[in-house]
Amino acid sequence: NKILMFFISSLLIIQLGVEEFGIYSYLLLISNMAAMFALFGYPQLVTRQASIYIEKSEYSLLSGLWWFSFIGISFGLVVVLPIIFWLLTSGLIKLPLNLKLLVILLLNIIAIVFFSLCQAWLRGVGKAKLTILWAMVITPLINIFVLAFYFNFGVDIDASYALIAYLCSILLVTTFIFLAIQKHSSNLLVTQRKDFDLMGWAKSLIPFFFIGGVNLLMQR
Repeated sequence: NKILMFFISSLLIIQLGVEEFGIYSYLLLISNMAAMFALFGYPQLVTRQASIYIEKSEYSLLSGLWWFSFIGISFGLVVVLPIIFWLLTSGLIKLPLNLKLLVILLLNIIAIVFFSLCQAWLRGVGKAKLTILWAMVITPLINIFVLAFYFNFGVDIDASYALIAYLCSILLVTTFIFLAIQKHSSNLLVTQRKDFDLMGWAKSLIPFFFIGGVNLLMQR
Protein backbone atom coordinates (compact mmCIF):
# COMPACT_ATOMS: atom_id res chain seq x y z
CA ASN A 1 0.00 0.00 0.00
CA LYS A 2 2.77 2.45 0.88
CA ILE A 3 4.53 1.70 -2.40
CA LEU A 4 1.33 2.22 -4.39
CA MET A 5 0.51 5.47 -2.60
CA PHE A 6 4.07 6.72 -3.14
CA PHE A 7 3.73 5.91 -6.84
CA ILE A 8 0.39 7.77 -7.05
CA SER A 9 1.80 10.80 -5.24
CA SER A 10 4.89 10.90 -7.47
CA LEU A 11 2.73 10.61 -10.57
CA LEU A 12 0.44 13.40 -9.42
CA ILE A 13 3.30 15.72 -8.49
CA ILE A 14 4.77 15.34 -11.97
CA GLN A 15 1.46 15.82 -13.77
CA LEU A 16 -0.17 18.47 -11.57
CA GLY A 17 2.75 20.65 -10.61
CA VAL A 18 3.39 22.12 -7.18
CA GLU A 19 0.35 24.44 -6.92
CA GLU A 20 -2.32 21.99 -8.14
CA PHE A 21 -0.86 19.12 -6.11
CA GLY A 22 -0.91 21.37 -3.04
CA ILE A 23 -4.61 22.12 -3.62
CA TYR A 24 -5.32 18.40 -4.11
CA SER A 25 -3.50 17.44 -0.89
CA TYR A 26 -5.18 20.20 1.10
CA LEU A 27 -8.65 19.16 -0.09
CA LEU A 28 -7.95 15.52 0.79
CA LEU A 29 -6.92 16.63 4.27
CA ILE A 30 -10.16 18.63 4.63
CA SER A 31 -12.15 15.61 3.40
CA ASN A 32 -10.63 13.30 5.99
CA MET A 33 -10.97 15.81 8.81
CA ALA A 34 -14.63 16.37 7.96
CA ALA A 35 -15.23 12.62 7.67
CA MET A 36 -13.72 12.10 11.12
CA PHE A 37 -16.32 14.40 12.68
CA ALA A 38 -19.20 12.97 10.65
CA LEU A 39 -18.27 9.39 11.62
CA PHE A 40 -18.06 10.33 15.33
CA GLY A 41 -16.73 6.95 16.45
CA TYR A 42 -19.36 4.80 14.71
CA PRO A 43 -16.83 2.54 12.88
CA GLN A 44 -15.14 1.56 16.17
CA LEU A 45 -18.52 1.00 17.83
CA VAL A 46 -19.71 -1.19 14.96
CA THR A 47 -16.54 -3.29 14.81
CA ARG A 48 -16.66 -4.05 18.53
CA GLN A 49 -20.39 -4.52 19.03
CA ALA A 50 -21.10 -6.47 15.83
CA SER A 51 -18.55 -9.15 16.73
CA ILE A 52 -19.99 -9.36 20.27
CA TYR A 53 -23.58 -9.68 19.04
CA ILE A 54 -22.66 -12.38 16.50
CA GLU A 55 -20.78 -14.36 19.14
CA LYS A 56 -23.78 -14.16 21.49
CA SER A 57 -26.32 -14.71 18.66
CA GLU A 58 -28.04 -11.42 19.53
CA TYR A 59 -29.13 -10.78 15.97
CA SER A 60 -31.92 -8.34 16.83
CA LEU A 61 -29.34 -6.02 18.44
CA LEU A 62 -27.05 -6.53 15.44
CA SER A 63 -29.85 -5.50 13.11
CA GLY A 64 -30.64 -2.50 15.31
CA LEU A 65 -26.99 -1.46 15.28
CA TRP A 66 -26.99 -1.66 11.46
CA TRP A 67 -29.78 0.91 11.23
CA PHE A 68 -28.47 3.01 14.13
CA SER A 69 -25.00 3.34 12.57
CA PHE A 70 -26.19 4.38 9.12
CA ILE A 71 -28.73 6.84 10.53
CA GLY A 72 -26.01 8.20 12.83
CA ILE A 73 -23.48 8.91 10.10
CA SER A 74 -26.20 10.37 7.88
CA PHE A 75 -27.04 12.80 10.67
CA GLY A 76 -23.32 13.54 11.05
CA LEU A 77 -23.08 14.40 7.36
CA VAL A 78 -26.13 16.67 7.59
CA VAL A 79 -24.31 18.61 10.32
CA VAL A 80 -20.77 18.59 8.88
CA LEU A 81 -21.36 19.27 5.17
CA PRO A 82 -23.03 22.69 5.62
CA ILE A 83 -20.22 23.73 7.99
CA ILE A 84 -17.55 22.75 5.44
CA PHE A 85 -19.51 24.52 2.69
CA TRP A 86 -19.70 27.69 4.80
CA LEU A 87 -16.01 27.59 5.73
CA LEU A 88 -14.95 27.25 2.11
CA THR A 89 -17.34 29.82 0.64
CA SER A 90 -16.94 32.42 3.41
CA GLY A 91 -13.22 32.85 2.77
CA LEU A 92 -12.12 31.54 6.17
CA ILE A 93 -10.24 28.76 4.36
CA LYS A 94 -8.14 30.36 1.65
CA LEU A 95 -8.29 28.16 -1.44
CA PRO A 96 -8.79 28.96 -5.14
CA LEU A 97 -12.05 26.99 -5.30
CA ASN A 98 -14.64 26.82 -8.05
CA LEU A 99 -18.05 25.14 -7.96
CA LYS A 100 -16.74 21.93 -9.51
CA LEU A 101 -14.01 21.50 -6.89
CA LEU A 102 -16.45 22.27 -4.09
CA VAL A 103 -18.97 19.68 -5.26
CA ILE A 104 -16.26 17.03 -5.71
CA LEU A 105 -14.92 17.78 -2.23
CA LEU A 106 -18.35 17.32 -0.62
CA LEU A 107 -18.88 14.07 -2.53
CA ASN A 108 -15.48 12.86 -1.34
CA ILE A 109 -16.48 13.49 2.28
CA ILE A 110 -19.68 11.47 1.83
CA ALA A 111 -17.79 8.64 0.11
CA ILE A 112 -15.09 8.45 2.81
CA VAL A 113 -17.73 8.31 5.56
CA PHE A 114 -19.67 5.42 4.03
CA PHE A 115 -16.45 3.68 3.00
CA SER A 116 -15.18 3.79 6.60
CA LEU A 117 -18.44 2.49 8.05
CA CYS A 118 -18.70 -0.35 5.52
CA GLN A 119 -15.11 -1.32 6.33
CA ALA A 120 -16.05 -1.42 10.01
CA TRP A 121 -19.04 -3.68 9.34
CA LEU A 122 -16.92 -6.07 7.31
CA ARG A 123 -14.44 -6.28 10.20
CA GLY A 124 -17.30 -6.72 12.65
CA VAL A 125 -18.73 -9.73 10.81
CA GLY A 126 -15.33 -11.40 10.78
CA LYS A 127 -14.06 -10.53 7.30
CA ALA A 128 -11.13 -8.28 8.22
CA LYS A 129 -8.88 -9.78 5.51
CA LEU A 130 -11.29 -8.64 2.81
CA THR A 131 -11.22 -5.15 4.30
CA ILE A 132 -7.43 -5.04 4.18
CA LEU A 133 -7.39 -6.27 0.57
CA TRP A 134 -9.89 -3.69 -0.67
CA ALA A 135 -8.60 -0.75 1.35
CA MET A 136 -4.86 -1.34 1.02
CA VAL A 137 -4.56 -2.76 -2.49
CA ILE A 138 -7.67 -2.40 -4.65
CA THR A 139 -8.41 1.26 -3.81
CA PRO A 140 -5.00 2.62 -4.93
CA LEU A 141 -5.01 0.33 -7.98
CA ILE A 142 -8.36 1.76 -9.12
CA ASN A 143 -6.97 5.24 -8.52
CA ILE A 144 -3.98 4.42 -10.73
CA PHE A 145 -6.29 2.98 -13.41
CA VAL A 146 -8.38 6.17 -13.56
CA LEU A 147 -5.25 8.33 -13.75
CA ALA A 148 -3.87 6.11 -16.51
CA PHE A 149 -7.15 6.60 -18.38
CA TYR A 150 -6.64 10.37 -18.18
CA PHE A 151 -3.07 10.15 -19.45
CA ASN A 152 -3.98 7.75 -22.26
CA PHE A 153 -6.57 10.16 -23.65
CA GLY A 154 -4.39 13.21 -23.16
CA VAL A 155 -6.56 14.86 -20.51
CA ASP A 156 -4.88 17.96 -19.04
CA ILE A 157 -5.55 17.11 -15.41
CA ASP A 158 -5.76 19.48 -12.47
CA ALA A 159 -6.69 19.04 -8.81
CA SER A 160 -10.35 18.39 -9.67
CA TYR A 161 -9.48 15.48 -11.97
CA ALA A 162 -7.18 13.99 -9.34
CA LEU A 163 -9.99 14.22 -6.77
CA ILE A 164 -12.40 12.56 -9.19
CA ALA A 165 -9.95 9.65 -9.58
CA TYR A 166 -9.78 9.32 -5.79
CA LEU A 167 -13.58 9.55 -5.54
CA CYS A 168 -14.06 6.84 -8.18
CA SER A 169 -11.78 4.45 -6.30
CA ILE A 170 -13.57 5.05 -2.98
CA LEU A 171 -17.06 4.67 -4.50
CA LEU A 172 -16.24 1.45 -6.35
CA VAL A 173 -14.59 -0.16 -3.34
CA THR A 174 -17.42 0.93 -1.03
CA THR A 175 -19.91 -0.71 -3.40
CA PHE A 176 -17.98 -3.99 -3.42
CA ILE A 177 -17.55 -3.94 0.37
CA PHE A 178 -21.28 -3.33 0.83
CA LEU A 179 -22.05 -6.27 -1.45
CA ALA A 180 -19.60 -8.41 0.54
CA ILE A 181 -21.41 -7.46 3.77
CA GLN A 182 -24.72 -8.50 2.21
CA LYS A 183 -23.24 -11.79 1.05
CA HIS A 184 -21.63 -12.75 4.35
CA SER A 185 -24.18 -11.41 6.82
CA SER A 186 -27.51 -10.68 5.13
CA ASN A 187 -29.14 -13.53 7.07
CA LEU A 188 -27.91 -11.94 10.31
CA LEU A 189 -28.88 -8.33 9.55
CA VAL A 190 -32.27 -8.86 7.95
CA THR A 191 -34.53 -9.79 10.81
CA GLN A 192 -38.08 -8.83 11.71
CA ARG A 193 -37.08 -7.69 15.18
CA LYS A 194 -34.69 -4.79 15.82
CA ASP A 195 -33.47 -3.96 19.32
CA PHE A 196 -31.57 -0.81 20.25
CA ASP A 197 -29.13 -0.34 23.11
CA LEU A 198 -29.16 3.42 22.66
CA MET A 199 -27.68 4.39 26.02
CA GLY A 200 -24.88 1.83 25.80
CA TRP A 201 -24.00 2.77 22.23
CA ALA A 202 -24.13 6.52 22.95
CA LYS A 203 -21.77 6.17 25.93
CA SER A 204 -19.21 4.40 23.73
CA LEU A 205 -19.28 6.91 20.89
CA ILE A 206 -17.35 9.77 22.54
CA PRO A 207 -14.22 7.77 23.51
CA PHE A 208 -14.38 5.94 20.19
CA PHE A 209 -14.60 9.31 18.41
CA PHE A 210 -11.21 10.38 19.77
CA ILE A 211 -9.60 6.97 19.15
CA GLY A 212 -11.11 6.65 15.68
CA GLY A 213 -10.20 10.21 14.76
CA VAL A 214 -6.54 9.66 15.48
CA ASN A 215 -6.55 6.35 13.59
CA LEU A 216 -8.28 7.85 10.56
CA LEU A 217 -5.84 10.74 10.30
CA MET A 218 -2.85 8.40 10.71
CA GLN A 219 -4.13 6.05 7.99
CA ARG A 220 -4.87 8.81 5.47
